[in-house]
Amino acid sequence: MMANLEQVAQAKQGAAYWNQWRVYHGQVGVNLSDANLRGLDLKTANLTSAFLQRVDLSYAQLDRANLSYADLDQAQLHRAELSGANLHQANLSNADLSRGNLVGANLSQANLLTANLNEASLNHADLIQANFIGANLAQAHLKAADLSSAQFKQANLRGANLSNANLAQSHFYYANLYQAELINAHSYQANFYKANLIEAHCNGASLLNCNFSEANLMKADLRFTTLQKANLYRADLRGANLTGAILDRANLMGANLQGACLRHVNLDRVDLTDAIL
Repeated sequence: MMANLEQVAQAKQGAAYWNQWRVYHGQVGVNLSDANLRGLDLKTANLTSAFLQRVDLSYAQLDRANLSYADLDQAQLHRAELSGANLHQANLSNADLSRGNLVGANLSQANLLTANLNEASLNHADLIQANFIGANLAQAHLKAADLSSAQFKQANLRGANLSNANLAQSHFYYANLYQAELINAHSYQANFYKANLIEAHCNGASLLNCNFSEANLMKADLRFTTLQKANLYRADLRGANLTGAILDRANLMGANLQGACLRHVNLDRVDLTDAIL
């Protein structure tokens, strides 16, 4: 579907002109697919429900823009400024958001299937129920973001910073969280089945009722974490630091704890059946 050239020309005149045009043409569908809008100032632009497949918005200024329900499949948004933008239920599958600024953006229920968010800034963003399956979030900044009920199956979060983030009921099965920062994260009932958490920094995190079955937590920093009722069945905890962790009623059946530090840990009500100590 090719872009509407008249609409492309309107957009290139800036957000104020574009928004006025949309007021008078509110019933007209917006199609800017494949357009080159690289580096444009579209702060506060109304692009709700727009067709923006494969559009080039690299380096564009889209702060506080309304892109809710927009189709941005395969869009180029490298280093785009999207702080405070509304991307609720937007389709960003296969989009390139690498090094983009999405601080405080609303991405709730957005589709970011296999999207590239390498080194993107998503601090304080609303990512509730967003789909990040297979996405690349390596070195991404997600401090204090709300990721509750989001999907991260097979996503790459290597070195990502999720400190103080809300991960409640989110799904990270088979995800790569190597050396990720989860300090003081809230992860109630999150699913880390078979996730890679080697050398992850989780100290002080609330991991109540989380599923870490068959996860790799080798050399992970789990000091003073709350792992009450957590499922660590056959988890690899070799060399992990669990100093001061709360493991009340945790399941460590078949877990490998060789070389793990268990100082000040009460194991009285922990299931250690077949665990390797």
